[in-house]
Amino acid sequence: SKYTNQTNQSATDPTFCKGTGLSSQALWYAYDNYTMTMNVDTTICNLNETRLYFTSLGGTGNHYLMQAYNGIYSTTINSFRVYANSMLGWSVSNMLSYASSLAWNLNWFENIYGPNY
Repeated sequence: SKYTNQTNQSATDPTFCKGTGLSSQALWYAYDNYTMTMNVDTTICNLNETRLYFTSLGGTGNHYLMQAYNGIYSTTINSFRVYANSMLGWSVSNMLSYASSLAWNLNWFENIYGPNY
Protein backbone atom coordinates (compact mmCIF):
# COMPACT_ATOMS: atom_id res chain seq x y z
CA SER A 1 0.00 0.00 0.00
CA LYS A 2 0.97 3.59 -0.51
CA TYR A 3 0.95 5.76 2.60
CA THR A 4 1.45 9.44 3.22
CA ASN A 5 4.90 10.06 4.57
CA GLN A 6 4.72 13.55 5.98
CA THR A 7 3.12 13.87 9.38
CA ASN A 8 3.94 15.99 12.37
CA GLN A 9 2.75 16.35 15.91
CA SER A 10 1.85 19.87 16.95
CA ALA A 11 4.60 21.48 19.01
CA THR A 12 2.19 24.09 20.39
CA ASP A 13 -0.62 21.74 21.40
CA PRO A 14 0.53 18.24 22.39
CA THR A 15 -3.07 16.97 22.68
CA PHE A 16 -3.42 16.92 18.90
CA CYS A 17 -1.55 14.95 16.31
CA LYS A 18 -1.87 16.23 12.75
CA GLY A 19 -0.43 15.89 9.30
CA THR A 20 -0.73 16.53 5.59
CA GLY A 21 -0.74 14.06 2.75
CA LEU A 22 1.31 15.42 -0.11
CA SER A 23 -0.53 15.95 -3.38
CA SER A 24 1.11 13.56 -5.77
CA GLN A 25 -0.15 10.65 -7.80
CA ALA A 26 2.09 8.44 -5.66
CA LEU A 27 -0.14 9.17 -2.64
CA TRP A 28 -3.57 9.50 -4.23
CA TYR A 29 -4.30 6.45 -6.34
CA ALA A 30 -7.21 5.01 -8.29
CA TYR A 31 -9.85 3.01 -6.45
CA ASP A 32 -12.25 2.67 -9.39
CA ASN A 33 -13.11 4.67 -12.53
CA TYR A 34 -14.56 7.59 -10.56
CA THR A 35 -12.92 7.37 -7.13
CA MET A 36 -9.43 7.94 -5.81
CA THR A 37 -8.13 6.90 -2.41
CA MET A 38 -5.28 7.61 -0.01
CA ASN A 39 -3.90 5.60 2.93
CA VAL A 40 -2.65 7.83 5.73
CA ASP A 41 0.12 6.68 8.07
CA THR A 42 -0.43 7.96 11.62
CA THR A 43 2.35 6.07 13.40
CA ILE A 44 3.97 9.34 14.47
CA CYS A 45 1.03 9.85 16.85
CA ASN A 46 2.14 6.84 18.94
CA LEU A 47 -1.42 5.85 19.78
CA ASN A 48 -2.25 2.79 21.85
CA GLU A 49 -5.87 2.67 20.68
CA THR A 50 -7.83 3.86 17.66
CA ARG A 51 -9.14 7.44 17.93
CA LEU A 52 -11.31 9.72 15.80
CA TYR A 53 -9.67 11.31 12.76
CA PHE A 54 -10.85 14.47 10.99
CA THR A 55 -9.88 15.56 7.47
CA SER A 56 -10.08 18.48 5.07
CA LEU A 57 -8.91 18.87 1.49
CA GLY A 58 -6.85 21.84 0.37
CA GLY A 59 -5.15 22.89 -2.84
CA THR A 60 -4.71 25.66 -5.37
CA GLY A 61 -7.85 24.90 -7.37
CA ASN A 62 -10.81 22.60 -8.09
CA HIS A 63 -10.54 20.83 -4.71
CA TYR A 64 -13.83 22.49 -3.72
CA LEU A 65 -15.53 20.26 -6.31
CA MET A 66 -14.53 17.10 -4.44
CA GLN A 67 -16.65 15.15 -1.98
CA ALA A 68 -16.50 12.16 0.38
CA TYR A 69 -12.88 12.77 1.50
CA ASN A 70 -14.03 13.31 5.09
CA GLY A 71 -15.35 9.76 5.40
CA ILE A 72 -12.77 7.79 7.39
CA TYR A 73 -12.32 4.08 6.65
CA SER A 74 -10.14 1.17 7.79
CA THR A 75 -8.96 2.89 10.96
CA THR A 76 -6.19 1.34 13.04
CA ILE A 77 -3.81 2.78 15.61
CA ASN A 78 -1.35 3.36 12.75
CA SER A 79 -3.42 4.41 9.74
CA PHE A 80 -6.71 5.25 8.10
CA ARG A 81 -8.03 5.49 4.54
CA VAL A 82 -10.10 8.09 2.70
CA TYR A 83 -11.85 8.01 -0.66
CA ALA A 84 -12.70 11.02 -2.81
CA ASN A 85 -14.80 11.63 -5.89
CA SER A 86 -15.94 14.62 -7.89
CA MET A 87 -19.34 16.27 -7.67
CA LEU A 88 -19.06 16.67 -11.47
CA GLY A 89 -18.37 13.00 -12.22
CA TRP A 90 -14.72 13.41 -13.27
CA SER A 91 -12.81 10.26 -14.16
CA VAL A 92 -10.17 9.07 -11.74
CA SER A 93 -7.44 9.92 -14.26
CA ASN A 94 -8.64 13.55 -14.35
CA MET A 95 -8.76 13.70 -10.55
CA LEU A 96 -5.26 12.26 -10.18
CA SER A 97 -3.98 14.80 -12.68
CA TYR A 98 -5.64 17.65 -10.79
CA ALA A 99 -4.38 16.31 -7.46
CA SER A 100 -0.84 16.49 -8.76
CA SER A 101 -0.99 19.75 -10.72
CA LEU A 102 -3.21 21.66 -8.27
CA ALA A 103 -1.50 20.50 -5.07
CA TRP A 104 -4.44 18.74 -3.45
CA ASN A 105 -3.48 18.07 0.17
CA LEU A 106 -5.34 15.86 2.57
CA ASN A 107 -5.00 17.57 5.94
CA TRP A 108 -5.86 15.55 9.02
CA PHE A 109 -5.82 15.71 12.78
CA GLU A 110 -6.69 13.55 15.73
CA ASN A 111 -7.20 14.41 19.39
CA ILE A 112 -4.83 12.14 21.31
CA TYR A 113 -6.79 12.50 24.55
CA GLY A 114 -10.26 12.53 23.00
CA PRO A 115 -12.79 9.71 23.01
CA ASN A 116 -11.84 6.54 21.20
CA TYR A 117 -13.42 5.53 17.96
